[in-house]
Amino acid sequence: MLFLAVFCGFLAEYQLEHVIEHKREKQYMKTLLEDLKKDTASLEESVQFWIALGKKIDSARPLLKSHANNYGLEEIYEMAAMLVDFNDFIYFDRTIEQLRNAGNFRLIRNQKVSDTLISYDSFIRVQLKEQEETLLKVLLNLLSLQNEIFDSDLVEFKFKKLKKMIVSAGDTTINYPIVNNKEKLFKYYNDLFLYRAGIMYIISSENGLKKWATNLIILVKKEYRLK
Repeated sequence: MLFLAVFCGFLAEYQLEHVIEHKREKQYMKTLLEDLKKDTASLEESVQFWIALGKKIDSARPLLKSHANNYGLEEIYEMAAMLVDFNDFIYFDRTIEQLRNAGNFRLIRNQKVSDTLISYDSFIRVQLKEQEETLLKVLLNLLSLQNEIFDSDLVEFKFKKLKKMIVSAGDTTINYPIVNNKEKLFKYYNDLFLYRAGIMYIISSENGLKKWATNLIILVKKEYRLK
């Protein structure tokens, strides 16, 4: 009888522990859904930033070859101002960090959810971050060259207007100087092409991640019966 009582007590404790773990697992999945929804919004914002910058580069690059008599210089300066900005994807990894730091990945009993989440997290931390770091290096070289070609005060002026930090009337009377150095302009033109290629790569990765996050949201909702 004593053995039976001890055994039943052990089973009850074991069952209680599992109930508690299952509740914790479901709570983690709820916060994970919140994080993934924030990720998708952050990714969409980032993609739109890169698309806008890519279009501006596409329209301004040809003007670099035909900028005589100030033609197109204002648009070139607008592009130069946009290049001052760089968009790092903001990753909402609160839940994943909690799972990792507390050693609680084991709580995710659903293998498909666990594997997908780990792959998603790894892609962002390794591949996407490497792409961003590579692109940033290209940008820093581009900005260094840009500083030798444009009037930095006017670039800053355009940047502040784009960010709505200042309100100003039309700029039609402003002269936009550009250094008449064929070598530097040619290198700047080519480096812009390199940067544009990197932007396309980032857009592709972030669009892929957005689909990944969306599918993960659907999977978590289905497997854990969450709304």
